[in-house]
Amino acid sequence: MSNTDKKLVVDHKFEQAGLGLAPYRLVGTYQLPSAELAGTNPEAYNLAWKHAPAGAGMCDYCGTGINNNFICKSSDGKQFIIGCECVKKLGDNQLMTQVKKHINKVAREKAKAKRDAIHDEKNAIREAELNLQREINGGLTNYELADKITAENRNKVIAKYLDLARIMHDGKGGFRDEISYCLIDGQAPYGRGRAITIRILTDAGIVDAEERLDSMSMEINECR
Repeated sequence: MSNTDKKLVVDHKFEQAGLGLAPYRLVGTYQLPSAELAGTNPEAYNLAWKHAPAGAGMCDYCGTGINNNFICKSSDGKQFIIGCECVKKLGDNQLMTQVKKHINKVAREKAKAKRDAIHDEKNAIREAELNLQREINGGLTNYELADKITAENRNKVIAKYLDLARIMHDGKGGFRDEISYCLIDGQAPYGRGRAITIRILTDAGIVDAEERLDSMSMEINECR
């Protein structure tokens, strides 16, 4: 039997089933709303069914229940719904390409929806954990509370050595003021700047300047 004869047999099967005259073409698709949607969003579920094409859910050719409905139209204008397996019987490679694209698209959308659901669930769990932390910590998460404690401890250290910053400050906008601002920010000088600072502080009567700068650096590091 030639390919033409085979195609005529295929066409004849659809015509005998009352699906109209060949050739046929795909004019639309429809996916049944899931039972899960009915449980989580009944309004959306009912709306989806409201917009379902007539006869959705069953293949007009073989009578099998279907989720993915492929809406086809015959050459004489008759519209019918078939499943993906019966689409193959249309003998139309272009049509099959469209169907495969749709099936792949649906698969991708389902996979994305699943990933999004997992992501949303993880976010919800994380947010619940953070809310519990805020309840325990007076409105702060554990991370925020740790930051607050660190900042408070750092400020205590800076206040302890604030006299050094006052001595270094001369209001001229030069080296001494720069070191003063660094000390207020909790940063001890290093390198040549440190040696100059120690000399200035020693000349100002801070005999243990070097030890105090070392202590400040150590205490600030312990706050981190």
